[in-house]
Amino acid sequence: MEPLHSLVYVSAAVDSFSDDALQELLTRARRKNAQLDVTGLLLYADGNFMQCLEGPQATVGRLFEEICRDPRHHRVITLVDEPVAQREFGDWAMAYRRVDLPQWLRIAAASAPDRAGSNQPSAVREILIDFWRTCSR
Repeated sequence: MEPLHSLVYVSAAVDSFSDDALQELLTRARRKNAQLDVTGLLLYADGNFMQCLEGPQATVGRLFEEICRDPRHHRVITLVDEPVAQREFGDWAMAYRRVDLPQWLRIAAASAPDRAGSNQPSAVREILIDFWRTCSR
């Protein structure tokens, strides 16, 4: 069995997404992720995405390459790319939460690289995990 891997990135939508467009994106992502044995979380706020992908390393890598080529978004920045011992969003082919701008700014600020250029990948995942657990109550 291939080791588990986690990848977290942020990106900006080229055009704003309507609720219908977001629902279509989620439906397709959930179907594909279930087929690929990929789990994760997608946050969306005012044209900004943050996504965590979890699964076999090669699969996550190929999926991320596809995501990077998607013309609906740009300015893709990888925050985390690391092996993990377990899935944190294992019950979700793609959990989703629309967040307001203040929530987004708090999450993004906590996930930003420090002055030395390190974003401490495990800390970024912990922020997302804590956020999801708080929102899911």
